[in-house]
Amino acid sequence: MVILTPEEKEENREEQLNEHELLLSMFDSAVTSNDRSVITITIKSKYFVLILRCLYHEMYPSHEAPIFTIIDLTKSASSHFVDIALLENECSKMYTHGEAIIYNWVVFISDYIESLDSFVDENSIPDEREDTENDIIIADMEQLQILEDHFNANETIVDNLDLHECDYEDKNILHWCNSFQNGRVIFKLTFVK
Repeated sequence: MVILTPEEKEENREEQLNEHELLLSMFDSAVTSNDRSVITITIKSKYFVLILRCLYHEMYPSHEAPIFTIIDLTKSASSHFVDIALLENECSKMYTHGEAIIYNWVVFISDYIESLDSFVDENSIPDEREDTENDIIIADMEQLQILEDHFNANETIVDNLDLHECDYEDKNILHWCNSFQNGRVIFKLTFVK
């Protein structure tokens, strides 16, 4: 175990203060700090939100990295892409004795989640339907109800991925076709005389 001289402790404390001030000035609103021994940095991208929390101690930066953890606050299906163990391992490898490292960690984590953003963008199914189409579908469903009322249906059967017939008093047959397209229900209505 290394025992630091009072001068080394003071040098480390001075380096920590300098790094702390630099991080506050560079990442202003993304940095929170209750005191000068713990710093929390929120790192955001298009789809991801990570927290880097570091604890300064007397051996940092001269002999050891700060104690740190990375927390994933992503609230979407994309969160399973983040490998916290990998990030923490890579950050640990980046530390060099005598050098402040937290800024480099923030840059590394930012680059990592931005590359994940690109991956999500490239592998997502685009929403092909425009917002106005939602209104059309709702209007169409309202029209279907009006048509159903008009023909005084005895029975309406709608089932996933099946075709059904519904007899009406006036001997028309209404066919419902219910299918899924990109996770959305699509209805097709045809009248047969």
